[in-house]
Amino acid sequence: MRGWEQPGEASISWEAMTVRDRTDGQSVLLGFSSLVQAMVFMKPAVLAGAIPTVNKLPRYPGETVVGWGLPVMVNPTFEALCADARYEFGTPPLRVDPRLEDKVRE
Repeated sequence: MRGWEQPGEASISWEAMTVRDRTDGQSVLLGFSSLVQAMVFMKPAVLAGAIPTVNKLPRYPGETVVGWGLPVMVNPTFEALCADARYEFGTPPLRVDPRLEDKVRE
């Protein structure tokens, strides 16, 4: 594929990051109320190697996220998650449909 060619929609996949709750083994989604809150988490997480690949921070409507059926932790900080032995990184992400992204930007 040449650099200017767009991949077909079927070849695009997005994954939402999760952490695992060690008490019950449940995956927990990480959600952020703003781009600023996401960056507060992401910058130290990426620098520490806890998140190996990040190339987009999409915005999904709350109703869509609730429909994914996993608990959501809103606006966690990387430092707080690292300090809390209840959660662990490196869990499988949740595949999400990029077509459901909220295209409206503030």
